[in-house]
Amino acid sequence: MLLFHWFTRIDVWLHSLMCSFPGSATDYRVLLVADPQLIDNHTYPGRPWPLLKLSQITADDYMRRNYRSLLSHLRPEAVFFLGDLMDNGRSSTDEYYARELKRFKRIFLPETTETLTLVPGNHDIGYGDGVKLASLQRFEASFGKPNQRIARKGHELIFLDTISLSNTQDEAIYGDARRFLEEIGREPKMQPRILFHHVPLYRDPNEQPCGKNREGGKFPVTKGHQYQTVIDPTLSREILEKIRPDYIFSGDDHDYCEVVHEYTTGDAVEVSVKSFSLAMGIKFPAVELLSIGEAGGEAAVAYSLCYLGRPFRDIVAYVAAAVANGLWLLWSFTDRRGGVKVDFPRLLRYTAIESAAVTLMYWITK
Repeated sequence: MLLFHWFTRIDVWLHSLMCSFPGSATDYRVLLVADPQLIDNHTYPGRPWPLLKLSQITADDYMRRNYRSLLSHLRPEAVFFLGDLMDNGRSSTDEYYARELKRFKRIFLPETTETLTLVPGNHDIGYGDGVKLASLQRFEASFGKPNQRIARKGHELIFLDTISLSNTQDEAIYGDARRFLEEIGREPKMQPRILFHHVPLYRDPNEQPCGKNREGGKFPVTKGHQYQTVIDPTLSREILEKIRPDYIFSGDDHDYCEVVHEYTTGDAVEVSVKSFSLAMGIKFPAVELLSIGEAGGEAAVAYSLCYLGRPFRDIVAYVAAAVANGLWLLWSFTDRRGGVKVDFPRLLRYTAIESAAVTLMYWITK
């Protein structure tokens, strides 16, 4: 009971306490969440169903606990999701997608906090010429138009679907993003701009390291089926020249990366936000805390990493406790008088009772 209470309540609360928004209390405070990428039935081909279900429950519970704790402690004005909300949204049937959408909303409860899930990821709709119009339309129906802009604290916040913009074959797919980009490009820049999208803009990893907060090595520049790790160089340059952002926040890579992009009239810092999930191949999942103050003020935009609890420590603790408990039960039901003899009927009966009690305690604690 103590272990359950520690890992489901106290541990996530302590990690939330270690985080705080930079800037002042009057800033517009945004919690940036990247790549929750809900594990579904296609994530691990060949994994037995019981193990797949356990993986889903473990990952969902980790994100649910941490998300609620962060909202409760940090009280952000807004939460922005940076794409890849589901692992296989682009290819799911409508029926399966509807179930996964309900699951997403159960994990990330609608709160009074402004929540924007506008930015689609390649796992949500596909990538470039592989984007499926039906998947894009379904994403828009579920989460809203992906090409939008809002004004906050004297800054223009721009959400751009760079994945659909990368499509070169179907205007029904790239048209909205293209018109949106052209419209912004024709307008004079009156306010500082912050761009939010999914796949990072092009950079040369040999020229710009990602900074000390990255777990892995160099940022990979590669492509494959339905993904690219960066937007094409020509399109990246066009986006920079037309939007003229001061800051850019993206997802997709799962690990942290911070680089500077230069363009004709200025430069922009791009931060690739770490994944929020424990199943995305990084040791330390995290969110980014973004504070936006009044334009023209000192440190008008500030951001910082907020790490979640190290994944799987709770599982290790539970397994260790279960092994210790099993050995104790085995010892307790062993008759050591006149030779060692285990009372298996009583051992199995008590094990079944304990298992039921432990399961009940876990759900009560949750």
